[in-house]
Amino acid sequence: MKTLVCYSKENIKIKNTNVPVVGRDEVLIRTILCGLCGSDIVKIISPDVKKPVKLGHEVVGVVEEIGPEGNETENVIKKGDIVVVSHHIPCYSYIYCDHGNYSMCRHFKETNLDPQGFSEYIRLSGEHIRYNTFVVEDNKNIKNVIFTEPTACCLRAVKRIDIKKNDNIMVVGCGTIGIIFISLFKLLYNTKVVAIDINSDKLKYAKKFGADLIINSKKENISEKLSEFSSSGVDVVVLTVTTPQTTEMAMDSVRPGGYIQIFAGPSTQHEISINFEHLYKKELTIFSSYSTTPEELKESFYFLKDYDLDFSSLISGILLGHEFSGEVVKIGRNIKSKIKVGDRIVCANTAPCGYCFYCRLGRESMCEDLIYLNGAYSQYITVQKRIVEKNTFIIPKNISFEEAALMEPLACVVHGIEESGIMMGDKVAINGAGPIGLMFVKLAGLKGAYIIVSDLSKDRLEVAKRMGARETIQIQKGINQIEEVKCRTEDGRGVDVAIDATGIPDVWEKTVKMVRKGGTANLFGGCSSGTTISIDTALIHYHEITIKGIYHHTPLYVKKAFELIINRIVDARQFITDTVPLDELIPTLEKVGRQEGIKYKVDVD
Repeated sequence: MKTLVCYSKENIKIKNTNVPVVGRDEVLIRTILCGLCGSDIVKIISPDVKKPVKLGHEVVGVVEEIGPEGNETENVIKKGDIVVVSHHIPCYSYIYCDHGNYSMCRHFKETNLDPQGFSEYIRLSGEHIRYNTFVVEDNKNIKNVIFTEPTACCLRAVKRIDIKKNDNIMVVGCGTIGIIFISLFKLLYNTKVVAIDINSDKLKYAKKFGADLIINSKKENISEKLSEFSSSGVDVVVLTVTTPQTTEMAMDSVRPGGYIQIFAGPSTQHEISINFEHLYKKELTIFSSYSTTPEELKESFYFLKDYDLDFSSLISGILLGHEFSGEVVKIGRNIKSKIKVGDRIVCANTAPCGYCFYCRLGRESMCEDLIYLNGAYSQYITVQKRIVEKNTFIIPKNISFEEAALMEPLACVVHGIEESGIMMGDKVAINGAGPIGLMFVKLAGLKGAYIIVSDLSKDRLEVAKRMGARETIQIQKGINQIEEVKCRTEDGRGVDVAIDATGIPDVWEKTVKMVRKGGTANLFGGCSSGTTISIDTALIHYHEITIKGIYHHTPLYVKKAFELIINRIVDARQFITDTVPLDELIPTLEKVGRQEGIKYKVDVD
């Protein structure tokens, strides 16, 4: 099986290891998701942590094997169940447990997942099954379930604070943990919450999750802003980031008699000075909270479900890879398809519901219940029923896995071409000669268009010529891209259709300006959310330009893309630069970022 091994912060590898053998009262699960905790990052970067080190404990997986006594507990699970698990378990019998200091228990610190969260398979002990394993009955939002353990840690911390009605609470640090704290304070006590961070985007999330006041400590005066909120200072400060600066901030912001909770230990500086006279004369209480217990794990599991606490939008990075093909190894009972075990298949990464408002309009890429599938950079992947039945195809013997895997991006481009309205003889400008731009070149050529391609890379422009571009423009300093395109059209009036395949706002604006009167600008490359561009309204009104945004694909375009590949109308082999193993994924992505090559086949075996 694949497992992540951290030898140092510069040396983290995916290794093949043996699948754990299940004992009589144990269970084997296959990992679906594992969250990256801040404590994992500390273990990776800290020179004080002995390497190699176990990483990952926020785990969701599916039960693969159960020992003969694996269900002899109150927590009955069965093969195929999706479960959320956590790592530490107290003994409930020693001095620390007797005093409620469960996370100080030696047994608590010794127990862990085998081998770790970031592994393809994990063995759970009988204790883990009894105390720290919960069956996920509704798997519509599995991403949210991985917040069970961090929510439990925050819940235990919140319980340890003596919170009164109408208290004011300040949360310092608005990462994942800070957001969970804000949500719990609002849900359980409906207190007023001040959120502090130096990142404006994180503060926006804090506001979204209920913060009454947000303060960017890098740009704003905390004392002045707090005075508008509370004249005497806040009742409680929770530090999710602990540095000399945040500690001083907490001491200055808390009222006399207030509480300062240290939730996150310092990542680098182990000793922090505090003003003891200040501590004494203000009668402050400073205390910490570390980890959680099985009781809070159970509570947080049901909190997330029963109170609709949804933190899945906080996930900024998850399960890479959606252009894939493979061999069927197992099929669920309720799948309605001709596909059988052993078939070579290719899947799209989404499937629409077919029933919502947009699906009934024929705009299935806008589906209100569009399900997504990611995580193809792994040895196995579970494909949802709807995708199997709507967007999965059996690969003919003469087509390789890597050729078929290009079906998904090609389907997006087929959608883009169909919406562009290209006619025989049209002059078409394609801005960007990456994989998507080159697919546009290929399909626009099939429409009989005269194609002009612009890009920074000379090598990619050479590939564009081989794929059918009639003229190319290498973007360099001092070159007016708009005029360079227009001068290649009759009387310099502009192209019939211009397509952006870069996702760069500046190029979006140029794409609109290089179109003739009555022409079409297809702004295909997606920009970051919140990005804006400026357009001369005269181009739209007086020049009657059509500006289109095209997103994703539909089952119709997926099927067309599959047929284009298997009939070799589009030779997918032209797009594949090289084959690389999975453990070279990061340097390969860096190559793509440097515009080296076109597409790379990543071999996960």
